[in-house]
Amino acid sequence: MWIDFLVFGIALNEIESIFLVNFLPASCSAIFNYLMRYFWTFKSEVQHHKTILRYFLNLFFLWMVGTIFLNALIQYGLDPFLAKSFSMCVILPSNYISLRFFVYRN
Repeated sequence: MWIDFLVFGIALNEIESIFLVNFLPASCSAIFNYLMRYFWTFKSEVQHHKTILRYFLNLFFLWMVGTIFLNALIQYGLDPFLAKSFSMCVILPSNYISLRFFVYRN
């Protein structure tokens, strides 16, 4: 999560597109998060070639939903960092459930 906020903050000052600003942090943290969840959180025994495609499909879907929600909150006048926090509060539980039952299922 700290990677996400750090890159989001840097990109927010440099890029006008909220979609790109939200895509960069997701991209930067994707590999780190995949490996940590594979080996530590879910202790998966499924081969990487079976989980990696599901992981990136899950990541893309939740990124799209989160970005649309984030953009809507910002359009309604919420501070971008507060909007990002609200967006993450909605996405993180959904992400855990989909990772547990879709991506890393044995």
